[in-house]
Amino acid sequence: RCQRFDFKRIGTEEILKRLTFISEQEKLTVDDDAKLLIARKADGSLRDAEGLLDQLISFTQGRITVRDVESFLGLGGQELFFNLTDRILAGDRRGTLLLVEEVVDQGYDLKEFVSGLIEHLRYLLLAKLGVISQVVTTLTGHTVSSYLEQSAKTEEENLLRMLRILFLLDRALRVSSQPRVLIESEILKLAGPVSYTHLTLPTKRIV
Repeated sequence: RCQRFDFKRIGTEEILKRLTFISEQEKLTVDDDAKLLIARKADGSLRDAEGLLDQLISFTQGRITVRDVESFLGLGGQELFFNLTDRILAGDRRGTLLLVEEVVDQGYDLKEFVSGLIEHLRYLLLAKLGVISQVVTTLTGHTVSSYLEQSAKTEEENLLRMLRILFLLDRALRVSSQPRVLIESEILKLAGPVSYTHLTLPTKRIV
């Protein structure tokens, strides 16, 4: 006989509560935005969240801010994604490319950058559908308002189109020998005509 155990990911809110408990017990000063980002990047793993917090304690001096987490993980901040999306939705291909170049030159993790943009567009789609507050309960009221405002500048179909391009880009980055060129060309498509063809993935099997 054998036993079957079905494991599932831990919710962001539960991880956030645990990080708050640890911070209080260890008398750590961790900003709420920093704890939220750690919880989100842990992607359902409490062990990863606690490990990241432990690393940040050694990485920082005293108070842990969201900027510390972003710097440690090589991430772009929320403001970056709002600015980039504004340029994309305005069809400003030159401005879009210049901002992507700035991201690359500052040494951000390119895979994390694309993942962050995917998450940002997902929140815009949820805002467009009017369910962001119900689905994502960890965002502040101000942030929700920002997503609602930006989502009003585009249509649901366009957000779905952009997400499809980014999903393919995310997969293609795993086997690309030229990640910078790949990101530049694919993100430019987001600001271009809807008729742009999507990226064709290599047929090589990814192990």
